Amino acid sequence: MLTAAKLEGKDKTAWRDRAHEARAFIHAVEERTSTIVSVAQCIVDRQPGFFEAGKAALKPMVLRDVAEHLGIAESTVSRAVSGKYLLTPRGTLELKAFFTSAVTGESGESVSSARVRHRIRELIDAEDPAKPLSDDTLSQLLAHEGIVAARRTVAKYREAEGIGAKSVRRRMKALAGQ
Repeated sequence: MLTAAKLEGKDKTAWRDRAHEARAFIHAVEERTSTIVSVAQCIVDRQPGFFEAGKAALKPMVLRDVAEHLGIAESTVSRAVSGKYLLTPRGTLELKAFFTSAVTGESGESVSSARVRHRIRELIDAEDPAKPLSDDTLSQLLAHEGIVAARRTVAKYREAEGIGAKSVRRRMKALAGQ
């Protein structure tokens, strides 16, 4: 065993150096684990609605919010969530999925972009296939619900959801009917 062996000179110094490097590595892994757990806990604490009602209930939250709460750099939070997943009652989700930008409602309250995208999908799913809703109409319907989203924003979110434009949806319906 190395602990029982008599080390002298360069061997003793090399042994000490390797032991120091090993302790530093272990410390770095512990710090990384601690950061990931802290970030995940902060996400869980700030997004309780998601666990009760799903993605539509996500609150606006950006990396900066978590970084300020934990007293760490925004880039540290970004690296901590990159490629990491959280097992939830609603499935396994990438930690990045909990960070959403905000859209301001008429009352001045913030609504998460994920909630707006979810609502756009619901409106399109419920539309009359013979008369698909335009992006402008979707924008107006959202406005009636207190969500201010420009036509271009609606188009961007619709495309992000993988939903075609009004003309594409109408053609798909016509092809399906033949």
